[in-house]
Amino acid sequence: MRADRPALLVLALLLACGDGGAPQPSGAPQDGPPGAPPGGGPQHDQGQKHPPLPADNPVWDWNAGGFVSDFGWYGEKSWDDVRMRVAGHLGVIGRDRARLAASQGDLLGAAAAYTELADALAAFPTPPPGPAAEIHTLLIAAARRDAALCAALARGEAPAAGDGLAGLRARVLALALKATPEAQDAAEARAVREALLLHLPLDPQLDLDSFTDFDDRHKLRVRLFAAALDAVDPLGHTDPWGYWEAAERRRQALTLYAAAGALAALPEAQDDPRRLGEHLQGASPDLSARPRLQWPTAFAAAWTSPSPGFTAAGLGGLPTGDTLIDVAAQPGPRAIGSLSRLGLDDPEHLAALEAEAKALNDALKSSPEATLKRLDVWVSRIDAYGHGSRYYNIKQARNEAVRRLAEAGHHPLALVVLRQSWPLHHQDWACPNREGILRAIEARLLVLAGDPAAAAALQTAWSSSLEFLKQVDAAEAAGPGAGLKPPSPGPISGGTPGGPPGPPPGGHTPRGPHTPAPGRP
Repeated sequence: MRADRPALLVLALLLACGDGGAPQPSGAPQDGPPGAPPGGGPQHDQGQKHPPLPADNPVWDWNAGGFVSDFGWYGEKSWDDVRMRVAGHLGVIGRDRARLAASQGDLLGAAAAYTELADALAAFPTPPPGPAAEIHTLLIAAARRDAALCAALARGEAPAAGDGLAGLRARVLALALKATPEAQDAAEARAVREALLLHLPLDPQLDLDSFTDFDDRHKLRVRLFAAALDAVDPLGHTDPWGYWEAAERRRQALTLYAAAGALAALPEAQDDPRRLGEHLQGASPDLSARPRLQWPTAFAAAWTSPSPGFTAAGLGGLPTGDTLIDVAAQPGPRAIGSLSRLGLDDPEHLAALEAEAKALNDALKSSPEATLKRLDVWVSRIDAYGHGSRYYNIKQARNEAVRRLAEAGHHPLALVVLRQSWPLHHQDWACPNREGILRAIEARLLVLAGDPAAAAALQTAWSSSLEFLKQVDAAEAAGPGAGLKPPSPGPISGGTPGGPPGPPPGGHTPRGPHTPAPGRP
């Protein structure tokens, strides 16, 4: 079994918190954890698409307590790939800062926030050709596009209309600039609506599980970023809760379709609720008190994709290492891997998950506050098993509760669940910018709850993410061997700064339960 520990260590990092899904680092030992012996560990990584995550792993006994100077620790092949992950976080936070300003009528402030986002991303070291560089380019281009759109709208000018859904959105917003529809607007609105219908079919290339290996998963990530950034609402917080899927492009296209009809006062738009109801759930919004520029956002907020509610897979599937993907619709594939203990392929556990999902759905309908009590009981039940990978069962259960409570409009309750993720510990430290991720989701929940603390929370999330990037830059500059490093793949025998002493020989270090924290540290 000792010979298998390197394989288990690397596999745990890559599958669980290494959302980037990189192959294990290779080369000199200081470049990351050593690779697996030929053939891999028994019943683990032997070339399967989804090798199972072991129930326990020596590395999980190490509580790093902060930044680790090893890109392999974060499941990536290079520091550029780690930056790619954080670039996605900054994209979410920077966009939410801009949209908060826009929703308050400050279009120039929104333009400035988008420009700040683009400039922050442009300051990254230029990644080599590959997915990291492609995502970097996509994020900068989208931020500059939306900065220009907001600036044009602030001047009362029609924004430049490019290709794709973003170009059609710009044409719809141009219709909104006129206080009352003019005769020529009807022809333009009908042309835009006809073009929007072409975006209704779902693209199979955007399926979140349509990858064959780690590298193919990064290619899927690029496609998802391109599609999501083309469809995103630049003026309002209308992203879905949960994973970003191809159906979100259809939803945005349909709500833009309805907005164009309303802005041009098309008589046929009276039939739009029926058309939207074929794919979405909701009702047409009251536009009487809304500025015309906010009508597309109002339609997108009012019409949502049908929710599956709590499900066994939602409660018990393996989460990614990036909770913004699992919870707040940052573009990204689903996790690669499965759980060897308490996984969805365990019939007894699956039955328990199905029963719990039904009970949580009933509670959500009758008394939303009761979902928190049920979740606490479920988390305690999972925590009692004591094995290391229960962390992921608990993490995904909380993810599911945040998703379902938030999409039902219970943002303060979702925030209570989210805050149970504090304080950070053990596997949390293997997820790039984990603090910034949680603060970003908290900020969005505060925005949607109308909490006046939202702007400050967004600034905290932004600053926290930039600080993580500074640590990445410093680790890259210092080179291998500097800074806090992961333990060896063998038994952890000594104390490590920021972490507890290693486990007794041959044993697993007992840890405290994953009980809800009363608040942030």
